[in-house]
Amino acid sequence: MAFAAFVLNLPTMLPQGQPSYHPECEAAVINQIHLQLHCSYIYLSMALYCNSVSGALKNYSHFFLRRCHQWQEGAEKLMRMQQDRGGSVVLCNIVKPNISNWHACIQAVEYAFRVENTLKQSLVLLHSLATDKNDSDLSTFLLYHYIKPQVPVLNQLENCLTSLRETETAGDSSVSYLFSKLSLEDTNKEN
Repeated sequence: MAFAAFVLNLPTMLPQGQPSYHPECEAAVINQIHLQLHCSYIYLSMALYCNSVSGALKNYSHFFLRRCHQWQEGAEKLMRMQQDRGGSVVLCNIVKPNISNWHACIQAVEYAFRVENTLKQSLVLLHSLATDKNDSDLSTFLLYHYIKPQVPVLNQLENCLTSLRETETAGDSSVSYLFSKLSLEDTNKEN
């Protein structure tokens, strides 16, 4: 709930870019950058939690840390694109995650799934805006660098959640430990 409130409270900034770059697109890219940096921060919190709990969550920690770096790099890529197009980059304060103790792996994975869905929805809205404003460069950039790569990550998290819920229902701690060793492994380092 707090994450959704954060997203709704992102500032709407209308910077002054080059004439061919629609100001609404430029402002939406700035908001997307800010959202991605915030999500990177959330993933860092998750990675640190999973790393500190026990060795059993090591694979989760690696996955969350990888997502942290990927969203940060994605934000940097958007910043470079913004500047290359003559737009400006306005950096805002990054709000700390509202949760720092995840209590259970399943809670962190559920939150990660919500984060990824929120990011995907935001990217799809930005893509739609770019399409509406006839900005084919921006819409193509978003599609190939952000939207398409989101699909396997969401699938991986959804599969992980399904397995975690089944394991939780079974209530077998050894199954839970084994599952944590096998899930969200570095099977696909690009995601």
